[in-house]
Amino acid sequence: MLTARIPSIRLSKKYLFIGLGILAAGSLIFLGTRPGLLKNSQDNFSLTAPIPNKSLQIAEPTAKTSLNKEFSFPINDSQGKQVGTLKYNIEGAEVRKEIVVKGQKATAVAGRIFLIFNLRLINEGQQKIQVNTRDFLRISANGGQEWLAPDIHNDPVEAQPISTKYTRLGFPVNEGQKNFQVQVGEINGEKTTFDLQF
Repeated sequence: MLTARIPSIRLSKKYLFIGLGILAAGSLIFLGTRPGLLKNSQDNFSLTAPIPNKSLQIAEPTAKTSLNKEFSFPINDSQGKQVGTLKYNIEGAEVRKEIVVKGQKATAVAGRIFLIFNLRLINEGQQKIQVNTRDFLRISANGGQEWLAPDIHNDPVEAQPISTKYTRLGFPVNEGQKNFQVQVGEINGEKTTFDLQF
């Protein structure tokens, strides 16, 4: 009786190992298609999953420039009454092949690169505000014929009362493009335009 049971136990172990092998292979195929390289809907960049317990490192900018341009915009309450002023400072711009998006390294696809604007927001009011920073900035790479809105942002950015908040805006652009026009202003307000060259 014992000898009759041994083959059935071996047979069960055999099927168990086959089942585990199929499950492992399926898991590898599923995971291999997910975090390794995920392209965004516009095919401008791919995301690489971070390695656990390792600090995320990205390549240095390929070019950068200081801008130090300051703009002021009114902060209005729900009735349209001005309750404060937002200082919107564009500290500088840089061109990068790699950036960090939601804790993951993003690498521009072939022929594209990231144009990143570093911003400093100053809330001098007595209450916190939420700002869609992408509403205030546009770029053009073809003489102002088309104005592009940022694809990379942290909006809405929350700025606490009487505080400074650092953030960034980014655009996937053609690699090798060195001349841009930048437009800054409220959606329904006057705009200031300046040239950006690398």
